[in-house]
Amino acid sequence: KISPDLRALEIVLDAMNDRERAVLEMKMVDEFSWAEVLGEMNKSYNNSYSKRSLQRLLDRAVDKAYEIIK
Repeated sequence: KISPDLRALEIVLDAMNDRERAVLEMKMVDEFSWAEVLGEMNKSYNNSYSKRSLQRLLDRAVDKAYEIIK
């Protein structure tokens, strides 16, 4: 049986897109520096992100989490 906390986390993560989830995981779980996040995201998504664009992704992911938890 899945605990309510784990179920809530699953719902929150499911509401995020892949990039939001990746940035959230790297910054908040793995505690990567912004330089490490930039390197991983640019490599994984063949893009040239800036710290500012990744901060917006993280902010959006956290906002989604708060909305769901309310």
